[in-house]
Amino acid sequence: MSSTPPDPAPDTMQLAGMALRNGVLILGPTRWAVAVRGDDGQVTTQVGRRPSAGEQLADRVPLLRGPVRLANMLRVLPHVRREAPTARLALESRGIVGGMVFGSLATGLLRRRLGRTAVTELASGAISLATTIGSMRTGEVAAYHGAEHKAIGAYEQGIDAADATREHARCGTQLALPMLVFGAIATQGALALAPRSPRAARTIGQLVGVAAATELFRAAQRGKGSALATVAAKAGLTLQTVATTAEPTRDQLDVAEAALAALLAAEAAVAA
Repeated sequence: MSSTPPDPAPDTMQLAGMALRNGVLILGPTRWAVAVRGDDGQVTTQVGRRPSAGEQLADRVPLLRGPVRLANMLRVLPHVRREAPTARLALESRGIVGGMVFGSLATGLLRRRLGRTAVTELASGAISLATTIGSMRTGEVAAYHGAEHKAIGAYEQGIDAADATREHARCGTQLALPMLVFGAIATQGALALAPRSPRAARTIGQLVGVAAATELFRAAQRGKGSALATVAAKAGLTLQTVATTAEPTRDQLDVAEAALAALLAAEAAVAA
């Protein structure tokens, strides 16, 4: 059973990250940094500017924060692949692509059999979540995810990375289950309002799901959440423990710490 990771020190930057198949990506306020272990065993790093379009406005507008920050995080990935060509994303796997194709076919079958119901949308979201978890469990992704959390947690708490927990309270996994539920409800509502535009309705529904889950998550982070927020947070930590992270090796932790060091140096250069 997972335990809640300690709160970060107040003078630390709020960092985010993502596990790769062969390394770790860490994002700071203005920069991103990636560290990758190559086939020759050497660790290379690369840094770049983090996209932040619309964040200052969105941070003041509830329900916009989540979608805007998610969009900017996704905008980093093409830069990472271009500037660090040896980096491999978690989804870059034949098995995962096959799982996504299977999930798409299964979702289509469900919708034909059950129609446009909330149960259908919930089941479709569950299939998508299972595919995402599957991508975390292939190769070294789960271990690099744990390494990313331990490196960031160590920075926030001023401890050695080996002593930090592999679960992190700000991990995107915390949003997974609330997004699944809110997205299904919102999608069903959007389909009822726009039955002739199912793709647009589902896109809107998923964005609303992201937005609502983010607000629930923020409430839990500030200790102002409802019982629902508390349950969702605990469920997310448990999901990290059993599915989306694994205990990293020393070599994997070294990669995460290299990404963190590169990110902190880049942010310090900006602040100087």
